[in-house]
Amino acid sequence: MSARVVLGLLHAQYTAGILPLARVVRTMDWLQWHGNLSEAEANRLAGVEDEYDLAVAGIRGPIVPALRAIDEYVRKTLSYYAPLTFDNQVEWSGLVPEIVAQVQAVHRE
Repeated sequence: MSARVVLGLLHAQYTAGILPLARVVRTMDWLQWHGNLSEAEANRLAGVEDEYDLAVAGIRGPIVPALRAIDEYVRKTLSYYAPLTFDNQVEWSGLVPEIVAQVQAVHRE
């Protein structure tokens, strides 16, 4: 559950403009490998850091639109975990199955 909570905290910090995109994608990549996530969740995180690096290098075309696309993907992905905050710790165990189901549904699309 801790990886999911970190993703929830990343959502809060990133959407508030506290953390930069580079830090967020690197953390997402690390969690993909080291977090206790479902296969669908890990797949959702997979490659985000690589795509970011390719965008910054200009390999994905003009940098600004490429980074905008990554930003949108990151925001969408982290939005699933937004309900996991320090203000509602007692609700986490009830929220996690719903979050995993949402990510699973997106993964199947």
